[in-house]
Amino acid sequence: MKRRSALPALLTAVIIIGSFPFSLAAGEGLSVREWESFAGEIRRAAQDAGHFSLSPALTGYALRYKDFALYTDTPFLEENTAVSAVLLDVPPEEDENTVPAPRNCGPGASVQEVLSTYPLSNTPLSGTREEAALFVEGNVPGTAAVGLMERAGQNVLSVTYSLYQTAEDGVRRYRIIYTFLSGYAANVRVELSPALIPLDQARTEVENAADLLKISEYSAFQPAGEAGPFQRDDLIFSGLDFLTLTPGDAEKVLGNPLEDKWLTDGDRMLRVMTWDGLSITFVCGMDREAEYAASLYLDRDLLEGPRGLMPGAPSEVLFTRFRYTPDDVSSAAFEIYRVDENTFATLELPAQGIACARYYCRAEGRNVMLRVYAENELIRDLTLLVTED
Repeated sequence: MKRRSALPALLTAVIIIGSFPFSLAAGEGLSVREWESFAGEIRRAAQDAGHFSLSPALTGYALRYKDFALYTDTPFLEENTAVSAVLLDVPPEEDENTVPAPRNCGPGASVQEVLSTYPLSNTPLSGTREEAALFVEGNVPGTAAVGLMERAGQNVLSVTYSLYQTAEDGVRRYRIIYTFLSGYAANVRVELSPALIPLDQARTEVENAADLLKISEYSAFQPAGEAGPFQRDDLIFSGLDFLTLTPGDAEKVLGNPLEDKWLTDGDRMLRVMTWDGLSITFVCGMDREAEYAASLYLDRDLLEGPRGLMPGAPSEVLFTRFRYTPDDVSSAAFEIYRVDENTFATLELPAQGIACARYYCRAEGRNVMLRVYAENELIRDLTLLVTED
């Protein structure tokens, strides 16, 4: 599956999906047969590829082929060679489709594509800011399957699917591990030979996942139905309310600023408070009492902005987090949507790989703009600004 570009190439993206003898319907449960069939497919792909480079691994050897690596107990591949794992780390080209991937979902697949391919009972992706359980099926002793997500807020780092099968000498654990970079699978590691782990360890892993499934401290941003326009509620994020924000509120959430300076602007004062990757400017009277926050600039993943947006996130999330109903996308600048004279959004594409989206709304008597600047398909910075009437 080839990674797709965004803004606005997402509209015409082509998804390349492999077709191999054994595949499962999206969301179907995990089974040992799935691993065994995939192991056979990857062995045949290695035999067809022929040439490989050899290097030592932590245990055994790594046989590096063009698009994948096999981890084995011998420096060659024969019928009786034990293959412990395979690492897929090269997205296929659009005109190539030679290497199998689990459920035809390999490097280059988006987070959404991976999640839709395997079981998912926790559709809001509720959990903690660091992790979420995607599903838990069955029990140990017996047979159980678990899906876990590791994340940093809205940024998904990895997804692991595990299958546990109880045997006389312990529990066999099969795993598929997707590692993501900027919303796309950078590599997929499939443990072809199951690890034999103690029964107590397996039971603890399954029980911990079941407990995590009950936690709802944090959820992925998912609009209910069609995403709406930028509005008042979007100005409340990460424990901050931009429209009512005071310097004291900011310090409670963010701690003491690295820099706190005062500027004179005619008959008023400006207080500029700066943290690592974040700057907030307050309009104050000559008595230095803050009146309102005039701007907020964020260029690091210190906190999540409106609708969970963060620097470093794929820019294409804008299409799903906010309304996207343009009439004409043929020019380098166009309206994304318009509700009325105060509620609308625009997108500019001034150069290759550069995009700037601006979202406007009126809230509590003020005009507010959210500017999202992106480079090379990633959000670089966010700016909230109270604009003049």
